[in-house]
Amino acid sequence: MKHHDGCGCHDHDHDHDHDHDHDHDHDHDHDSHHHHDHDHSDPTNESVTQNTVSYAGNGIRFFYPEGWEVQEESNDEQTMITVQSPATAYWSLSLFEGHHDPEEIAESVLRAYRETYSDIEVQEPDVLVQGIPVVAREIDFVCVEMVSTASLIIFHTEKQTALVIFQAEDREMERVREMMEDITRSLSCDPA
Repeated sequence: MKHHDGCGCHDHDHDHDHDHDHDHDHDHDHDSHHHHDHDHSDPTNESVTQNTVSYAGNGIRFFYPEGWEVQEESNDEQTMITVQSPATAYWSLSLFEGHHDPEEIAESVLRAYRETYSDIEVQEPDVLVQGIPVVAREIDFVCVEMVSTASLIIFHTEKQTALVIFQAEDREMERVREMMEDITRSLSCDPA
């Protein structure tokens, strides 16, 4: 996956070798119907009027904004699906076989960000996924003289450990945060 701003932490895979610079697509199922999210009351929020497309594959399903690019990569240990906005924002889901310690995964990702960026700030927000508290981190860092934010969410599915990361330059994050949170909210993982 190509990041237009050159910012992206490429070594946050919990002891597995992958990055977000994918140069190839794999087949996946796109349902081309449109979905409108009417749960938000602010009519100026882009996510209210943004058409979405359904992704279904690898035992997961989610909705993402129309016009964003989806790519996936799989190996024996993990599956990664990344959704890239037309600008700097991306949302990615990594699924690891088995249950791994979410705190260890968070520390592995934070270690990679610290190795890549000299000045980062980390917060531990309270986040629920399908009503269940999960391990989450909010990371602010400077890249190419712009402040960017990355959000990490780690939780268990029935048979896997899921790592969601979404990231954007702060000005874009103001516009797309709700859309990326909507992707996470729409995520359903079927038993493998």
